[in-house]
Amino acid sequence: LPTLLCFEVAGLPYVEERIDFEEWGATKMDAELHPTHTLPTLTINGTKLNQSRACAMFAARASGLLPTNPIEAGIVEEAQACIEELFDGADGIKSGKGRAAWIANNLPKWLGRIEAIATGDKFFLKGDRPTTADFWLVSILSFLALETQFTGGIPRKTDFAQFKVINRIIAATKAYPAVKAYFDKHPEENVELPTEAPKNIYVQCNPLLDISNKVDADFLEKYGLQPGNAVLAEEKQAGIYDDLEGQEGVNFIPGGSGLNTARVANWMLGNAVKTSFVGAVGTDERGAKLESAATEEGVNMVLEKSEKEPTGTCAVCVVGKERSLCANLAAANTLSAAHIASDEVQAALKASAIYYLTGFTLTLDVEHVINVAKATRANGALFAMNLSAPFIIQFFTEQLNKVLPYVDIIFSNEDEAATLAEKFEFGTGDDAKATAKKVLESLPYEHSERKGRVVIFTQGDKATVIADGETGEVLEVPVAPIESEKIIDTNGAGDSFVGGFLAGL
Repeated sequence: LPTLLCFEVAGLPYVEERIDFEEWGATKMDAELHPTHTLPTLTINGTKLNQSRACAMFAARASGLLPTNPIEAGIVEEAQACIEELFDGADGIKSGKGRAAWIANNLPKWLGRIEAIATGDKFFLKGDRPTTADFWLVSILSFLALETQFTGGIPRKTDFAQFKVINRIIAATKAYPAVKAYFDKHPEENVELPTEAPKNIYVQCNPLLDISNKVDADFLEKYGLQPGNAVLAEEKQAGIYDDLEGQEGVNFIPGGSGLNTARVANWMLGNAVKTSFVGAVGTDERGAKLESAATEEGVNMVLEKSEKEPTGTCAVCVVGKERSLCANLAAANTLSAAHIASDEVQAALKASAIYYLTGFTLTLDVEHVINVAKATRANGALFAMNLSAPFIIQFFTEQLNKVLPYVDIIFSNEDEAATLAEKFEFGTGDDAKATAKKVLESLPYEHSERKGRVVIFTQGDKATVIADGETGEVLEVPVAPIESEKIIDTNGAGDSFVGGFLAGL
């Protein structure tokens, strides 16, 4: 690219031949075509140059873009050498290792040096035309930012806004008429560098309109429900929603576990970050009511809308201060791979530093969850998941096992922790601390940069258990007591805890 930009700026005629990756593989070892088995190759009247730097320097001299002043020429050479050092140190990006060190050390070292020796107020050097140093910056940083066969791309958490001189040089160079014309012809090469580290929160779950009302123990018995539990609706619970709606005091609340968490995180953070929620609803009044209420609170609702299924509902049966949940997923079950791959969802993923999915997402297509989990690795984000309910662990074990290697933070309450211990035969019973330690030791976890995951078990008014995979330490954090009369009910308490935790990150 530096060679081509030199020719473009100088108006020198050239013929460009591009080959695809397969053709390159087939001809790479042909010494007649590629003397050093690398690209690019520049042929001038039968003479071949086969190193990027040699091609660029020939083009710079031929186009008059290399300074004639020895000091300025030396400064340009040093800038290009710094960029090459930066590129050579990017192997960690390709392998997924050493990203943090590369960001912390290589970027400020080499880009900082370039900023220190730059003399121009627009381009790298003073003057009205860019030099090879400008082209070198644009091309190498653009290449590193691309996801190609050669590199996984500069980690998105990298904030290039700190390099104000570099950003000014790149903007001025891309705006130069001949350079702009080139990128207009080849827009796929015009790669923007991240100017702000992603900090948003991405939540994916089954959106449900909560139909909440106070009931008695007989009501729970009528529909086969237990206090403090969550189940998927069966035929015997088909009439529960109309039953709740028909009683005085009914409330309609945008809900589902993940949306509860998104709303709390958004409430705590205000406008500091954007919290996005992804799921599927119907095109009915309940869906409109759910979307409108959450949007008014500031949540970015990225919803797929089904014309075949009604919006999912959740019967929230409040008995005293306890609650029992019975969910009819309906349209929430229709979330598709096409929606996950949509531009709007992908934009939300790329803009987020934390991804949170509930265990309830495992009741749909597990590939939806795995695709999001893989995106966390590609984007340098944290992936958190809630086990959500005992039945998820009991009946969706295969799906859970597929996702667990990606999960950086596991949330669970004491009932789910005990079910996990039983299902995976930890032999720890109701001992949450022992179970948390077993999770660190026994359940698979794969991450190139983190030594271990974090496990968090809430236990109502008892101490919260936190196990740190980096240190192996298991802590108990006391829960501040709350006067009983101040507690309205416990609906959404666990979801709220997670929302607060994610906001704190």
